[in-house]
Amino acid sequence: MAPLKEPNKLQRLGEAAVTSLPYHPEYIDQGTVFDTALLEPVSLLAEVSTTPVSTQIASDYLNLRLLTPISSNTSAAGAQIEAVVSQPYYQADRQLLYPAGTILTGTVQKASSADG
Repeated sequence: MAPLKEPNKLQRLGEAAVTSLPYHPEYIDQGTVFDTALLEPVSLLAEVSTTPVSTQIASDYLNLRLLTPISSNTSAAGAQIEAVVSQPYYQADRQLLYPAGTILTGTVQKASSADG
């Protein structure tokens, strides 16, 4: 019963139909993750700009994406949380403080249930 309750039922049904054919295209399914080792260093052909394009400069906010789910019903003060920086953060003198992709860890400071 679990496959019937999971999301993307129609997509999985279509994939099953295509893969059951005797001849079908080869492709990588959506959401597939794989690791690889580089045989040689990657070189960039494009010129790297030294001025940031869309960045935050000396603002009071840091754009983050939470990696740890937080709920007012289940999170307690002192619980560990993780977040990743979604946009580079620069000081006023354009010195990079947090590059995009930096993982930050912290703790919940205060928690109270939303229903109470």
